[in-house]
Amino acid sequence: SNVPGPAVPLYAAGARMTGYWPLSIVEHGVGLNITLMSYAGTLGVGFTAARCAVADPQELAAAILSEYDDLRRLAAPPGPLASVARGDKRRLVSQVSPRTPDRRD
Repeated sequence: SNVPGPAVPLYAAGARMTGYWPLSIVEHGVGLNITLMSYAGTLGVGFTAARCAVADPQELAAAILSEYDDLRRLAAPPGPLASVARGDKRRLVSQVSPRTPDRRD
């Protein structure tokens, strides 16, 4: 889909929604689903993979982050503004094992 998510923060019962969890399903015959969701100026990426199709989804995520870094570097304007990329705050927010789900309350 190319439909953007909400550009402004949403609230439920007075509580601010801090983000989306970009998650979808892998259907029969599809071994990998990559979901992107935008929300309030951020972009989340979620991977759902069948073990028979992607042996190490973490390796795939790391490769995509590496390519994103290259793309950002190549797209940055020349000169002092390009140094902004060094302050990148991206990080992997969770690692969930299929056998022992990680839950944050």
